[in-house]
Amino acid sequence: MVLTTACGPARPRGSTTSPWGPGGVTVVDTKKLAGPIRVGDEGFFRPRRELWVDGRPRMELVSAVVAKVDIVRGVLEAHGLFRLEVRGALLFVDADLPLLGLRDVQGVVLGPPRKVAKLIRRPGELDQSGIAGIAEKLAFAFPAS
Repeated sequence: MVLTTACGPARPRGSTTSPWGPGGVTVVDTKKLAGPIRVGDEGFFRPRRELWVDGRPRMELVSAVVAKVDIVRGVLEAHGLFRLEVRGALLFVDADLPLLGLRDVQGVVLGPPRKVAKLIRRPGELDQSGIAGIAEKLAFAFPAS
């Protein structure tokens, strides 16, 4: 099941969906960007991973996903679902990605459709009735725009 949401600031290039399955909810922000996409380590004394697109830092994309994950997690926790895993992903369509893939940044999975689909299908303990309950709560909190 997939819910297309508008949880957070609208972006002109991309869409946000929240698919859920046995392993929990995954907030997916889809982007079609031009130029090579890379993850680099920045900083000497306190290294941190940063997302680079076409030679420019684009950490605002990761920050937007983290913010949307927090919003979805807040809605679920308001309904008493504290143990449900909520993950974030940036899905790049038709992108110039490295052959060996991208590393996660701030807990957000970065990659092509196949990598993000694997995250969505992760195993877990939710059954069909649990998934249906989550779908109902998220659909109510984030009506289709």
